[in-house]
Amino acid sequence: MNFCISKLILWLSNGEQRILEFMPNKVNVITGDSETGKTAIFEIIDYILFSSETKISEEEINEYVDWYGMHFSIGSKELTLARKKFDAFRKVSQDYYFSGSGVIPKSPEKNIQEKLLKKIIESEFSISSDTIIPYGGKHIRAGSKISLRYFLLFNSQSGDTISHSEQFFDKMAEPKYREALERVFDLATGIESVENILIKEKIDNLQREINKLENRKKSQELDMESSNLEDMIAKAKEFNLIPENNKTYEEDLFDLQLVSKDFNAQKVTTELNDLEEIRMERISIARRIKIIQKYKQDYTKYKESEADNLDSLRPIQYLKENFLELIESPDVRQFILSLDKEYRSLKKSLRKRTPIEQNLDDELQELQIRFDELEKIILRYPQSNPGSTSLLEKILFIAEVRGRLNSVTSKKLDTSVDQQILSIIEDQKELKEKYIDRDEARSRVLLLLNELIQKYLDKASDEGALDTYNRYRSSFDYKGKRLQLRKPNTLVPSHVGSSSNHLFMHICLFLGLHELMVIQQIPYVPRFLLLDQPSRPYYGEAKREIRGSEASWEDIKNDDREKITTVFRLLNHFIDEINKHGVNFQMIVLEHIPENVWTEAKLENIVLVEEFRKNGNKLINL
Repeated sequence: MNFCISKLILWLSNGEQRILEFMPNKVNVITGDSETGKTAIFEIIDYILFSSETKISEEEINEYVDWYGMHFSIGSKELTLARKKFDAFRKVSQDYYFSGSGVIPKSPEKNIQEKLLKKIIESEFSISSDTIIPYGGKHIRAGSKISLRYFLLFNSQSGDTISHSEQFFDKMAEPKYREALERVFDLATGIESVENILIKEKIDNLQREINKLENRKKSQELDMESSNLEDMIAKAKEFNLIPENNKTYEEDLFDLQLVSKDFNAQKVTTELNDLEEIRMERISIARRIKIIQKYKQDYTKYKESEADNLDSLRPIQYLKENFLELIESPDVRQFILSLDKEYRSLKKSLRKRTPIEQNLDDELQELQIRFDELEKIILRYPQSNPGSTSLLEKILFIAEVRGRLNSVTSKKLDTSVDQQILSIIEDQKELKEKYIDRDEARSRVLLLLNELIQKYLDKASDEGALDTYNRYRSSFDYKGKRLQLRKPNTLVPSHVGSSSNHLFMHICLFLGLHELMVIQQIPYVPRFLLLDQPSRPYYGEAKREIRGSEASWEDIKNDDREKITTVFRLLNHFIDEINKHGVNFQMIVLEHIPENVWTEAKLENIVLVEEFRKNGNKLINL
């Protein structure tokens, strides 16, 4: 989608506006000294576009700014978007100003909620509720709507990334963005499309419906199989409920139905209740017998104890008969006579049978007779053994028979299930014909991507920028989302050294990616690229050469100056290549290099926005 920033606007705390103006379809360069606010431009654009955190300096930038904003175009629409400064605790603001007609206010005021604003901006890039994450991860849920910020991963190369040996995309230190890149890459490059994702989802839904219907069919078939009543007929014959001499299954089934219909459950229940009463009486009598027997045992033990007491008194009788006349003490005589009386009374008691013993024996005899009578009555009822069946078992069996018979008569195999399955398979077949296999699409798209990257690698090789790796072949690592270089006529990519080579690999990858998106007519990614100091490897080398001091253009080696110029030739060439497709593309490059790098090389697609100086013009001039 065509996207162009025309103005970057800072509403300052002193009431003034700081405005940087950019040109469409150009490489817009802001160059100058370090610590003048150039890199902040990178962070400001990111902050305005809904960043949830920011690296904008509080001391040098944020304390002097009230609002950050930009005037930009999407297609033919002119828009203005501004966001209030973050607070002293670096908490980002939720206050936004938005103008759908591009009005730049003197002083912005909140006029829209972030959620609605995101929806408006994302809709301009064809991002809707249908633009979903195809599969989930630890930090991103499958089926959730894709954020514009995920696609913005293709629109920047920060200073930390632009010459990294392994990392080719910004924000890869954040797990959420690592997962996001993996999941939006196919949409961003045309390997996958929203339409294709929706078709795949419909195919999967239809398959789930087919599985449900097939499970239902299997369940019905199992029910029909289990409805066979031969086992029931055999058991009914064992219970003597139907005749054993029937000749056909139909006769057995008729009799079984008759038994099921005519079986008098009430009568059986009454008989079962009578039997239960008899059993309960028998249990009660058995309990009474046990109690009486226990009492008799305890009484017998008591009498035995009394007999022991009688034996202990026998010496008293002997004393009375032999020594009473000799005892002179009246008290002793009286004591012996008293003990003798007790002895005779105890002896008489043990010899005599009490009425209570007689009553217990009589009651025990009567209870035993009734117990035996109940045993005989119970034996008249069928017993639970291999040769007979209890009434309760019969009742349960008849209930089971009735349930099975009802199931057989009411249940018919639903033949419409097969028809439904066939109809869904036909719908699924039509969708599969429209569905583009991802593996095939990936092979084709990656082949084209490598060709486009190679075009820019060859351009760099023409000027000797890749040194040892001139004319090496592009080998994009889809899984690792990184560019590798392969020596011609070999299979295994080489291990590339030097930050200068890594720089060119990054630039060629992103130029190839964006041209691929133009060819594929991808609407989700803005046609815009922000590069932070492509000359970084060469200034870093010069700085080391002069032992840590700030390096200038004059300190850079001639061959490194040529490589920097080659970088800008590539960017200039890219704009020409994109224009051939009938579309525009905008770049913003933050640099240290002087303007004559591109003017002397006559690179017409590169323009100077401003030059920042420590003791002169800065982003914030106070």
